[in-house]
Formats: sequence, C-alpha cells, structure tokens
Amino acid sequence: MADVFVGPKSKAVAVGLLAAAEELKQPASIVRTNSKGYIVPKKVADAFQKAEKAELTAKVEAEKVEAEKVEAEKATEENSKAEASPPAKNTKEGAK
Repeated sequence: MADVFVGPKSKAVAVGLLAAAEELKQPASIVRTNSKGYIVPKKVADAFQKAEKAELTAKVEAEKVEAEKVEAEKATEENSKAEASPPAKNTKEGAK
C-alpha cells in the first residue's frame, strides 16, 4: 500500500496518527516525520481521518445538546416569570 502525506505537523496530528497505527496493530515507526507533516501508509491515514471525523461529529452533537438544554432552561425560566407575574394594571388617569 502506498504512503501518503498527512499534515500539518503538530502534536495533535502526531498523537492521532500514532493512535491510528496502534489501532491497526502497526509499529509507531511507520509514522515518519518530514518538515511539514507526516508520511504514513494510506490505511493509517484513513483510520486517522475516520477517528477525526467521529470526534468532530461527537463534538458537534454535544454542542447541539448543550444549546438545546440552554434554550429549554430559558423557556422554563420565562414561563415561570410569566406565571408569577400578576397581570399589569391600567394606571392611566381617567381610564376605567
């Protein structure tokens, strides 16, 4: 299988590629560095990208859940305020 470039060169990418290699039961030595990133077998790059996509999807879902929770709390708070507030009285002079 052909080797491919994965970048940019960063700690996060390196850790992800090493984890992908380990998941595929490959030695860490198959993750090689160059000046701009890493050279790895295509199957390691594919496993890394799949894990990155899953992590991003999980993060987006968690953010959606949190946003829905905040909206639900706001709605509950607004309903509570509306129920607790007495109706406004007409205080204009001459209005009866």
